[in-house]
Amino acid sequence: MKNNFEERLKGGHPNSLGNTIEVVEEVLLDHSLFDELFGCYYSNDEVVRLRVSNAVKRVSKVERALVVDKMDELISSISKIDQASTQWTLSWLFRFLAKDMSENQLKEAKKIMRNNLANHTDWIVLNNTMDTLGKWSKKR
Repeated sequence: MKNNFEERLKGGHPNSLGNTIEVVEEVLLDHSLFDELFGCYYSNDEVVRLRVSNAVKRVSKVERALVVDKMDELISSISKIDQASTQWTLSWLFRFLAKDMSENQLKEAKKIMRNNLANHTDWIVLNNTMDTLGKWSKKR
């Protein structure tokens, strides 16, 4: 059954959560819905992608394994989305899930974040990226 997450995450003010919390609660009750939520990253709607980023972050705090299972896709595909909210969420997820990532995934995450430092102008992307890389430099 499709839950129309993409449709439910559309509309309203771009800085509002819209139905994000409701969608997260559904996914946490039924983990099989995570793929549909995650698939909304491929929406043409920037607001949907913003809310998916917020939702994935919230899901990771409760059921980190759901997001860890998508790490390769986060690195290979989602990281190519040229949207600030996606990039700052990736930096946060990389930091939060680092202990669950393979050495190769960590290496690729560092490349993504170095690229963001060199090419992004969004202050939230830059701050989250520097925060993650700074914390990693102290531990590694």
